[in-house]
Amino acid sequence: TFLAPKWLRINFLQYVAVMDAATWTLIEAVLILYVAWQRWPSLGYRSPGIPGLRFMLTHLLNMCFSVTGGLWVFAERDFLRKPWECAESDVLDVCQDPRADRLADVLKVAVSYWLFRVVIFILMNGKVEPIFLYGTPDSARRRDSGRGWSANLVRDLRVNFAWVAMLGTCILAEVCLLLPTIKGLDWSTTCGLDFFGDTSGLPASTGVCSEPTQGASFQCLTCLSSVGTGWLLVLISS
Repeated sequence: TFLAPKWLRINFLQYVAVMDAATWTLIEAVLILYVAWQRWPSLGYRSPGIPGLRFMLTHLLNMCFSVTGGLWVFAERDFLRKPWECAESDVLDVCQDPRADRLADVLKVAVSYWLFRVVIFILMNGKVEPIFLYGTPDSARRRDSGRGWSANLVRDLRVNFAWVAMLGTCILAEVCLLLPTIKGLDWSTTCGLDFFGDTSGLPASTGVCSEPTQGASFQCLTCLSSVGTGWLLVLISS
């Protein structure tokens, strides 16, 4: 069930957290280096509308959290590979994931990372001060300043609901229509390439890329490129 993940989904929650941390670390590092290179002489000035010292410290904090959180999840990881005899059915005794009895202990680090990630994302993207615009508002705007907050709140809620509805519809279409078309289409199951080991949790398979000497063969490269192209088409379509 959704609230009781097993095998691949338990692995998925852990390694995606590590990938998310690595991605955010790279993004923040590039952003900090670029802004420091562009704005270093003016970081100490309170210039409205441009990145300053507060901007640098905020993104540096996010990068430190990403590094610490990613290393924490990786250090506490608990990956298991699903047995081959359980690839199509879970009725055998060996097909019961031993981590299911201690699910909270296994996933507490990954779940904590995702909760902190949501909190930091909201804090970093929430508007704590008005957007700076050059110029002076007209007299009518100045008189109405501070009024109509309830109408603005209702309008913002409507806009947010529309975005959530559109995003939810897209995700639902991808999960129900696109992803089932490539079920079982991966390098491990189709080509026998055991590149990620126990990380993905997929049962070990035999294929044209199983042996180390087959890595550069025409059959292996053709299989890998075909599977990669299939996933690329799905990602582009989404």
